Amino acid sequence: MASYQSFEALIEQLMSPDNTQRSAAERCFSELEKQPDALVQELIGILGNPSASAASRPECAVLLRRVLTKKDPPLWDSVSPNVQAAVKDKLLELFSVEENVSLHRKISDVVSDLGIYIIYKQPDGWPQLLPFMFNCVQSQNPRMMEGSLNMFAQLASFILPVLMEHLQTMYTILQTCMAANHSLDVRSAALAAAGIFIEELEDEKHREQFFSLVPAMLDVMKAALEGGEEKNAQEAIEAFIEIAEVHPKFVRNSLAQVLETMMTIAEASQLEESTRKLACEFVVTLCEAREQAPGMMRKLPQLNHRLFMCLMNYLLDVEDDPEWYTTEDEEGTQGEGELCEFGQECLDRVAIALGGTAILHTAQGAAVVHSFLNNQDWRYRHGALICLAQIAEGCAKVMLKEIRSLVDMCMQGMQDPHPRVRWAACQAVGQMCTDLGPDIQQQEHGRILPALMAAMKDSGSPRVQGHASAAVVNFTDNCDRDLISQYMDALMSSLIAQLQQGNKNVRESSLPALSSLADCAQHYFAKYYGEVMPMLFDIMSHAKERSLLRAKCLECVSLVAMAVGRERSRDDAKRMMEIIAHWQQDTNDPTFSYTLQAGARLCKCLGDEFLPYMDVVMPSVMKAAQEEHFYEVQDDENEDEDEDDDDIATIQVGDKSLQIRISALEEKATACNMLRCYADELKEGFFRWVQDVANALVPLLKFFCWEDVRIAAANSLEPLLRSAHEAAVKQVPGASAAYCQELLNYIWTNLMAALSKEQEQAVIDSLVEAIREIVELVPEVISDEQKTQAFKALEHVMSCCDERRNERMKRKESEDFDDEEAEALKEENELEEELLQQVANAMGAMLKCYKDAAMPFVEQLLPRFYPMLDKSKANVEERRIAIGLMDDMIEHAPSSSVKYVSQMLPIYLEAAAEKDAPDLNQCAIYGFGVLAVNFPTELSQILPQVLEVLLPMMQAPNARAKGLAHRFDNAVSTLCKLLGAYREQLGDKAADLMELWVNSLPITEDVEEAQFVHKQLAQMVASSDQLVLGENNKNLQKILEAYVQVLGHGTELVEGEVGLVIAKQIHDLASVLPAELLQNTASRLSVEHQANLQAYMAGRVPSS
Repeated sequence: MASYQSFEALIEQLMSPDNTQRSAAERCFSELEKQPDALVQELIGILGNPSASAASRPECAVLLRRVLTKKDPPLWDSVSPNVQAAVKDKLLELFSVEENVSLHRKISDVVSDLGIYIIYKQPDGWPQLLPFMFNCVQSQNPRMMEGSLNMFAQLASFILPVLMEHLQTMYTILQTCMAANHSLDVRSAALAAAGIFIEELEDEKHREQFFSLVPAMLDVMKAALEGGEEKNAQEAIEAFIEIAEVHPKFVRNSLAQVLETMMTIAEASQLEESTRKLACEFVVTLCEAREQAPGMMRKLPQLNHRLFMCLMNYLLDVEDDPEWYTTEDEEGTQGEGELCEFGQECLDRVAIALGGTAILHTAQGAAVVHSFLNNQDWRYRHGALICLAQIAEGCAKVMLKEIRSLVDMCMQGMQDPHPRVRWAACQAVGQMCTDLGPDIQQQEHGRILPALMAAMKDSGSPRVQGHASAAVVNFTDNCDRDLISQYMDALMSSLIAQLQQGNKNVRESSLPALSSLADCAQHYFAKYYGEVMPMLFDIMSHAKERSLLRAKCLECVSLVAMAVGRERSRDDAKRMMEIIAHWQQDTNDPTFSYTLQAGARLCKCLGDEFLPYMDVVMPSVMKAAQEEHFYEVQDDENEDEDEDDDDIATIQVGDKSLQIRISALEEKATACNMLRCYADELKEGFFRWVQDVANALVPLLKFFCWEDVRIAAANSLEPLLRSAHEAAVKQVPGASAAYCQELLNYIWTNLMAALSKEQEQAVIDSLVEAIREIVELVPEVISDEQKTQAFKALEHVMSCCDERRNERMKRKESEDFDDEEAEALKEENELEEELLQQVANAMGAMLKCYKDAAMPFVEQLLPRFYPMLDKSKANVEERRIAIGLMDDMIEHAPSSSVKYVSQMLPIYLEAAAEKDAPDLNQCAIYGFGVLAVNFPTELSQILPQVLEVLLPMMQAPNARAKGLAHRFDNAVSTLCKLLGAYREQLGDKAADLMELWVNSLPITEDVEEAQFVHKQLAQMVASSDQLVLGENNKNLQKILEAYVQVLGHGTELVEGEVGLVIAKQIHDLASVLPAELLQNTASRLSVEHQANLQAYMAGRVPSS
C-alpha cells in the first residue's frame, strides 16, 4: 500500500474537477480495492485524523460507506476479522468525539449502513452497537443524541426485528427527545425516527404504543415553524405524509388536532409555498386512503369545505403573463404559479377520493364556485371554471344531474371579457364532455357547439381559438354521428378557416379537431373529402421537418382516409404511404409515434393493398417495439435532478433509483399495438413477419415496467397465431400445421407463466381473453395438458378474485363506511366482474369447442361459481355470469350437464323474474331456449311459468327500449324454440304465440339471435308452415316488412345465403300482396340499407 501522504493525495485527486486526473485516481482506487484490509484502514485513518484536509475526511466517509456495504459485492466480507473489529471500534469512537456536524452525520451514515449490513446477516454480529446507541441517545449531548436517533431510524427501516424487544424503551426515548427542553435538531430527529417506527410496525397493537406521540410530533413541527426553520417543518410534515400513506388510521385519535394544524399551515400565506403544499398534501393523502380508512375524511364536512376553499384559493396563484398570448406551448400554463398547478392536481385527486356528494355539496352549499364565477377579479372567474374541469372526473355521477346549470356557468365563461377566462371555459367544456359524455352532448349540443364555434372565430385571442378546437375533440370523441351530422357544415367551415388563416398554435389545435370530427362522422365526412385532403397535403408539404404540425396533419390524413373508406381514399392513402416511407428514414424524429399510428390506420383503410408498404413500416415499428433504452440507473445522490420532469417515473431499488422515461414506454406500447394491428388486418399476408414479431412481443408479457406494453403483447397473441393458421390453410410458402403447433406451444407456455404472476386486473383481463381467443381459433391443436394448464391458471385467477372480494368485505365493516364508499366498492366490484366474465367466457369457449369432453375441466372450477347462483350471496351481475356459464354447459355439453338441470330450473325462473335486471333476465331467458332444445321434457314441467315470465317482456310498451332490447331479442328467440318444442302441447295457444312472434320481428340488437330467428322464419315460410303464415295468410304483410328490414342490414342480421333465400321469398310474396307494399316498405330504409336490399334482390350478397 502506498504511503499515507500519497493516499491522501489520491483522495484529493478523486475529487478533482479535472477529468483526466479524476479518471486516473479512480483506476488507482479500483486497484486498491483488491487489498481490502489496507484500503479500509487507510480510509478510516484519514477519516479519524483531525489534521487531514477538510475535504478529504468527508470524502473518506463516503468512500468507506460505499466500499464496505454498497459495492457489489461489498468489501466488508473480504476484510479480515481483526480489521473488522478495529473498524467497528474506531467508527463508534469517531461517532463519540467528532465535533463537526456535517462530518458527524456522514460518520453516522457509515455506522448505520454497516450495522444494517452486519446485523441483517448475523443478528449478533455487532453486539456493542445497540448498547452504544442507547447510551448516546440518553447522553444529553445534542450531537450524539441527534446522530443516534438518525441511526435508530435507519435500523428501523431495514432491520426492525432486532429492535422489537426494545420497543417500549424506544417509545420513552422518542417521547423524551421530542420534549421542548431539547434542541430543535434533536426533536426533529426524534420525530423522524418516530415516523419510521410507525411506518414499519405492521402489527396495529405495536403501533398503538406510539399513538400518544402524535401531539409531541405536532409540537415539534410548530416549534420549527415558530423558529423560522421551515426545512425542519417540511421534513416533519413529510414524516406525517409517509405515515398517512401507509397507516392512515394511525392519526384517528388525534385527527381533529392534526388536521387543524395542517390546514392552518396550508392556509398560511406567510409561509413558503413548498411548506404549504406539503401540509395540503398530507390532508389530500388522508382523503385518498380509501382502502384502509374508507369514509374517515367524509365524516368531516367542515374540514372538506375548508380544504376545498384552500384549494380554490390556490387557483388564484395566476398572473396575466403576456407570454401566454404569444407562446406556441399548447398547455397554456404561462402565468400559473406553483400553488395554482398544485391546487388543480389536488382538486382532481380529492374529487376522485371523496366523490361527488362530498365535493359538490361543499361547492354548491357554500356557493363557492358561483361566488368565484361572479367575482370582479378575472382570476376568480378563471379559478371557478378550472375547478369544474378538475372535479368532473371524480364528481361525474353527481354532476350528471346538474348538466344544465354547469353548462350555464360555462356559457357565462365563454362570454367573459378576459381571454384567460374564456380559455378556462373551453377547458371546462372539454373536460366535462369527456367525463359527462355522452349525456352532456345529447342534452346540451345546441348550446355547446355554437359557443365553441363562436370561440373558434375569436381571431383576437388565438389561445381561445385553439382551445375551443381542442374542446371539439372532447365533444366528438363521445358523440353520436347522427347528432354531429347536423353541425358538420358549420364546424367544417370554422376548422377550414382556422387551417387556412390561423397561427401555428391554432392550426395545430384545428387538425386534431378535424381528425376527431372525421372519426366521429364517418360516412358523413365524405362530402368534405375533396376539399380537405388537398389542403392537408399542402400543409404537410410546407410544414417544418419533425414539427408537431406535420405530425398532426399526418394523423388527420389517416383518420380522414379511414372515415371515407378504401374506395374513396385509395390513391391518397398510397400517396401518404410514400411520404411516410421518406419520413421514416429519420429515426430520431420526436413525432415518430404519429407515423407509427398513421401507418396502422392506413393499413386498415387499404387492407391487403397495404402489403407492398410493409417493408417500409416494419423495420421502424419493430425497432420501437424492441426498444430497451427507456431507463437509467442513478445513485441516490442524483435523484433530484429529474424530480420536476413529468416524463420521468422513479422506482427506488435499494440505494439506487431506476428512472424511467414514460414517453419511451408509451411509444413502445404504441409500436406493439401497431404490430397487432398489422397482423389482425393482413391475416395470412402478415405471415412473413410472424416469427420475428412473436419473438419480440411474447417475452413482453412479463414486461414489468409498463402494463400497457403487457396488454398490447397479450392482445397480439391471437392475431399472430391466426396469421400463421390462415397461412397454413391457404398454403402460403413456409406455413404449415407443424409450425402453427410450434407457435402455439411457445405462446401458450409464456401465456400461462404470465398469468401465474400478473397482478394488474387489466392485464389479467387481456391474458384470459387470449386463452378464449386461442381456444376458439385452433381448438384441435390444444393438448389435454395445455387445457389442464389453462384451467389451473383460471383457478388461480378465481382464487385471487376471492381474496380481493374478502378484502372489500372487510372495508364494508369499517366504522367509517358510508354511501360514497359503497359506491366506490361497487365500481371496484364492476372491474372484478369484468374479469369473472372473461373467465366464464374462456370456460364457455372450451365447452363450445370440446363439448362434453370439456366438462371434467369445467367441473373443477364450478365450486367457485356455485355461490354466485345464490341470490342471498351474490349480486345481480355475479348471478348473470354464473347463469351464463350454466347456459353454455347445458347447450354445449348436455350429456354431462343433465345432472344439473333440475337444480337450475328454479334458479332460471327466479333470475328471469328479477326486477330491474334486464341482463340477468336475458341470460335466464336464453337458458330456457337451450333447455327447450336439449331438455324439452324437463322444461315442460315449468312451461306455464316460463311463458308467464316471457310474454310480458315481449309485450311491454318499452320492450325494445335502450337497455332492454337484448332481453327482448332473446325472448323472441326463446319463444321460437318453445314453439318448435311444444307446438302440440300448446294447442290453441300456439297460433296466438306465433302471431306474437311474427309481429316481434325483425330483431336487431343481438346479432347471433337475429341470424338464428330470421333463418327459422325463412325455413318456416319455405315449408308453407300454416302456423307462421297465419289464418288466411294474415301474417304475410308483416313477414314481408320484416324481411325487407332484415335484408336492409346486409349480412348483419342474416347469413348471406339465407339472405338470398329470403330475397326469393320476397319476390314470391310481392306477387300475392299489394304492389305498392314492397315499394313503400323499402322507401323507409336509409340509402345504405336500400343498396343492401337491392343487392340481395339482384341475387348478390352485399359486402356489408
